[in-house]
Amino acid sequence: MRVKPPERLQNELTVVAGSASAEVDGQFVSVHSVHRQTVDRLGEGLAVTGAAPDGTIEGLECRDAPLVAVQWHPELLPRPDPNSTGSANGP
Repeated sequence: MRVKPPERLQNELTVVAGSASAEVDGQFVSVHSVHRQTVDRLGEGLAVTGAAPDGTIEGLECRDAPLVAVQWHPELLPRPDPNSTGSANGP
């Protein structure tokens, strides 16, 4: 089932400077965030690298492996934000 893209961007995330996510997406990323579930506790070796204004964790990275995870869908943005689509395409 295809999800209908949101009509507008809903959050500007703050990305941790120096993280792999910041290298790809920049320090601020405008995204839509529609969650049924969110991160409650981080697993061992994971670090928060992005958060919404309400504190919702939106980006994670593994400290010991090349793993970056996001809680938004850059491919669904109605008008791609160049700072948000980098993560969809890889570094």
